[in-house]
Amino acid sequence: PYPMVYQWDKKEFLEIKQNGFIVGMLCGVSYETEQLQLQKNDFLFLYTDGLFSAESGNDITGWDRVFSMARQLDHELTTNPEAFLEELFFAFYMFHKSNQRSFTDDVALMLLRLK
Repeated sequence: PYPMVYQWDKKEFLEIKQNGFIVGMLCGVSYETEQLQLQKNDFLFLYTDGLFSAESGNDITGWDRVFSMARQLDHELTTNPEAFLEELFFAFYMFHKSNQRSFTDDVALMLLRLK
């Protein structure tokens, strides 16, 4: 999945649209790199595809839904980052449940803030 950066001064999310091979799957794989200049209070948001994939492993909601939901929760991100992660997870949980599906892959969310 694409990582996201929340730029504190611009109050907006950016997706880092860099595709590549799964990290750690094979030895000796080369990866492209992306460089960004982060500023004080910027956030880096990382997550696994288990957040939006359910049951058969198909991508039923997509990365765009993660980006869209994160943008909707930007107030929580800036005031209570833990609530941002909890509400994002719960939104996907409810989305899967409303489609009579459930999480079947690992779900990991990580939020880093530059101080």
